[in-house]
Amino acid sequence: MHEEGGEFDKESNELSILCGVNIGIVIHKPSENNAILWPSPEVFGGRLQQFLDFSGFKRAKKMIDHEKYLHQRVNDAIEEMSKSQYKKELKESQLLMNELLIKDKDFSEVDLGQLGCLRSFAAQMLKKLRLKNDEHNDQERQMLTPPVPPFPLSMPNFHMIVSNKDQI
Repeated sequence: MHEEGGEFDKESNELSILCGVNIGIVIHKPSENNAILWPSPEVFGGRLQQFLDFSGFKRAKKMIDHEKYLHQRVNDAIEEMSKSQYKKELKESQLLMNELLIKDKDFSEVDLGQLGCLRSFAAQMLKKLRLKNDEHNDQERQMLTPPVPPFPLSMPNFHMIVSNKDQI
């Protein structure tokens, strides 16, 4: 433990400094009755008490439990994999569309999976076209709508002011 302990102390200190948090670690060996508290039993006790003094909400917010951490990592990986799969299918659909249109590939050679990819590709392209059309319509409306004057220009006695000016 002492040989590994020096490296463990160093890495724990670096982690604490880099993350800007006070950490306390409990190391329990099944073969021993007492646990090792890092950095020392006194410092660990102080940090634990500081943590326990937080409200339940703040404590739950600051505490990371391993199960939640792993669950989040798995969800992130699944989401990333799903995005990659979607991009891959769109790219394959684009290539298949090019083969069908440019190389005159016969539709009878296309299987059901490829048709599904083509449908997704077409839906994506239609969505992009709708967005461009909406943007174009918004720009057109802005160009056709006259600007609103900043304030109304009503002067009921304007003709009298003009006629009095000639007399002055």
